[in-house]
Amino acid sequence: MRLDLQFQPDGDLKFVVKDLFDRLDDPFVVAAGRSVPIGAYGWREAQVTYTTGRSRRVFGSASVASGGFYDGERRSIGSTLTWRPRYDLLLEANYTRNDITLASGPVLADIGRLRVRYAWSTTLFGSAFVQYNAQSDTWVTNARLNYRYAPLSDLFLVYTDRRTSGTGVLGERTIALKVTRMLAF
Repeated sequence: MRLDLQFQPDGDLKFVVKDLFDRLDDPFVVAAGRSVPIGAYGWREAQVTYTTGRSRRVFGSASVASGGFYDGERRSIGSTLTWRPRYDLLLEANYTRNDITLASGPVLADIGRLRVRYAWSTTLFGSAFVQYNAQSDTWVTNARLNYRYAPLSDLFLVYTDRRTSGTGVLGERTIALKVTRMLAF
């Protein structure tokens, strides 16, 4: 179920109720010492989100969610602040806090994200994304360069890095090149 209210001159309020289902063939480790056992799980979640007008240079959103979560409950709050100083540049900060209660115990998960998008031209775009997960104490960095060489045809160069915050130990590092080509027939 979903209800959207749009305000004049701008902004909107969304109310969403979702029924979710997941079947686990292996235990789902949520945090150290906290896991969900094998089985079938169904739950309902409700979320309310308010977003200010996206046509402004600075806009944001705030959300609150509550409901089930596998064999427990989850309450979540989040907010996003976006600044578009120019037509070709976008900066965004996001914070989410999840308070989860499972049969195996409580889990508190905080996630912070920063995103930058820049367009050098109508065919060359770049973006960078950094995320910190307080639960796992890890940083994830993702940078992408996108060159559109023909309509619906792109060349992507993507760099991803994941490391532990305290020790700086590298967990993963990848560089990927992806080419897409539109074929008309």
